[in-house]
Amino acid sequence: MAIVRLALPVNTHQLFDYWLPAGLDIAPGTVVAVKLALRRLVGVAVDVVETSELSPDKLQPIEEVLGNVPPLPDDLLELGRFVAAYYQQPIGQCLAQMLPPLGRARQRNPMASRYRLSAAGRESLLQPGARTRSARREALLGSMSDSDGALTEDIRRLGAHAWRMFCAWRRNGMVEPVLQVLAAPTQLASLNAEQRTAVEAALVIPPAYATSLLQGVTGSGKTEVYLEAAARTILAGRQALLLVPEINLTPQLEQRIACALPQVSLGVMHSRLADGERRRRWLMAARGELQLVIGTRLAVFVPMPNLGLIVVDEEHDASFKQQDGVRYHARDVAIYRARLRSVPVILGSATPSLESYAQAIRGRYRWIRLRERATARKPLPEVRLVPNRAPDNVEGISAQLRSAIAERLARGEQALLFINRRGYAPSLLCAACGWKAMCRRCSARLVLHRHSSTLRCHHCGHASPIPLACPECGNIDLLPLG
Repeated sequence: MAIVRLALPVNTHQLFDYWLPAGLDIAPGTVVAVKLALRRLVGVAVDVVETSELSPDKLQPIEEVLGNVPPLPDDLLELGRFVAAYYQQPIGQCLAQMLPPLGRARQRNPMASRYRLSAAGRESLLQPGARTRSARREALLGSMSDSDGALTEDIRRLGAHAWRMFCAWRRNGMVEPVLQVLAAPTQLASLNAEQRTAVEAALVIPPAYATSLLQGVTGSGKTEVYLEAAARTILAGRQALLLVPEINLTPQLEQRIACALPQVSLGVMHSRLADGERRRRWLMAARGELQLVIGTRLAVFVPMPNLGLIVVDEEHDASFKQQDGVRYHARDVAIYRARLRSVPVILGSATPSLESYAQAIRGRYRWIRLRERATARKPLPEVRLVPNRAPDNVEGISAQLRSAIAERLARGEQALLFINRRGYAPSLLCAACGWKAMCRRCSARLVLHRHSSTLRCHHCGHASPIPLACPECGNIDLLPLG
């Protein structure tokens, strides 16, 4: 009797043994449905063995193999083991992160964009005895007889009767979808010399694992480097994965890529997608139909059989850290996945994280720097350090700053001032004994808020009223400083 060891989405660090009924074929990565006590759970097969430590009468059978979800590939299984071991998370919950939303509704086969007659349909529907005088039937057969088939939208326009006929043929296997031929990307806008050097340094030839830290000033054209690297990867018949920290960044990036690479099959993955749409895009990526996937941290687990490049934009952003449920850092998981697949990974940022910066200094990462803006007509802004403790300062605003603001207002422009604190004063001090108002729950100073007459700690949230006198010497001359 074959025993299947399953990873189930429960909060325990163990695998569960189930016996395999005759007639079911299961390999590691297969998605199955089983009973755990009174619950029906969906799990992932991790291993198939001959014996179990449990007695046969205590083992339950596998109820169903979910055929509408392809098995997880070997690299994702290994990635799940890494996340479970490195971050000390349950293996079943780690592998559950890699599955698409399943739901309880019956999974429908998604409609393709174009259909043609299958071999069985040609044999059955194009026989002389099967032809009728129905104009809609003849129009439907004529449109799908060619090898290119007919667009699904055009079939709908033939009317309700023709559409019902088409759906019946589709259920009976008389028609088949026309697989989309993925086009090569068009030529991108020309890169400057620094950008071309960055692309050449990031893409290893022949393809192999390499981590590159792309550090570029604001406006240096890091996105153009990503797109050029992705275009070359797609041109070689591979897939590319681009991770971004925020969901709000995906629409504008998707539009920008669609304009730069209009012939590339592009898909976006994030948690706000409807379950059905997210499942559809997951399946397209798993079948290799998506050439480029853009997504937030959950997209690092999307199966991509032809993966050739991973890009992590704004790699320093804390949003790549998953804090709820299974905890992991998508940047580090992306690096490990690139290592498993032997593909290059690019970490991009204008202000790299300390970890990536240290790895680049040590030589473990390739350190690629873009020091100039991509457009020469847009130089970097001038930064000046202006003292704010001069005698002629007014509320911390120096004469130079007042003059610069007045000059901008006179030209009809705007000025923006950033104040690096909250509250009226960052500290409250006794002029007699030097007492300072400190937080009782942590070692931070309390900030004076004049409008609410309170002292607040901006670290732990503690608040207390402003004392009328020094609690140590009784002096009523308390000074707000800063």
